Amino acid sequence: MAVIFVTKPVENYCINSTHWKKINSNSEWNVEQKLEQTENIVATYSEAQFHEVLAEGYDVYVPSNLITDDYCGSYDNLYTYFELENYPFFNKLKNIIKKDESKKGVFRFRRKVSEKEQKTISSDLYVLNSVFGDIENVEFSHSDRGYEPFHVILLVHYINGTFAHLEYTFTDEDSIEFDWSGLKRIIEFDGNEMNPVKTNDQSSSLMLYTDTILSTACQVNEELMNKLNSFKRLVDEGGL
Repeated sequence: MAVIFVTKPVENYCINSTHWKKINSNSEWNVEQKLEQTENIVATYSEAQFHEVLAEGYDVYVPSNLITDDYCGSYDNLYTYFELENYPFFNKLKNIIKKDESKKGVFRFRRKVSEKEQKTISSDLYVLNSVFGDIENVEFSHSDRGYEPFHVILLVHYINGTFAHLEYTFTDEDSIEFDWSGLKRIIEFDGNEMNPVKTNDQSSSLMLYTDTILSTACQVNEELMNKLNSFKRLVDEGGL
């Protein structure tokens, strides 16, 4: 049995079997009432319920922006997942680039997101590390925090020769665009052209799938936290 906690509307998550159910933020629930032996749950994050299901020994999955050092090594049943890594279009890009022996090129990435800037950027850098390898250096620039929306641009140079231009706009909607110019092919993607799911509180959103989350999630341990914290420090050094 597993519980996937989410910070976005549960409508944005696609369940892949009849053994799953969704519980939105307006529902009150507890382990005894809601969890049966044959079902799993996608639920809006609640700190109290999070600790409750952890203590009961269920496998618990939370987005990377909720993980802190306090949980490191404390639970064998705690896993974290990275949103960017779970989007189907990103996995296609990742597979294409990995087939290219050189992996050299220019990656342009534009993301509108409603989450906190520091954790969103550091989580994305963690995921991009699995595609492009280690970072050589990063240059940061950002708009005045006194004006909305807040914009951040990162110029990332990877050791393998890849250059990435990452642009973030922190607003009340979610969308992703990117293009990859490699030595052998060019790839473009615009999430706004995918007929995204409409929700009550967002103009558009991107779907996540429960089976993909379970397959890509990482156990929260010292090795993961050390690596994730290294990207958090990098973002902190950029003044965010």
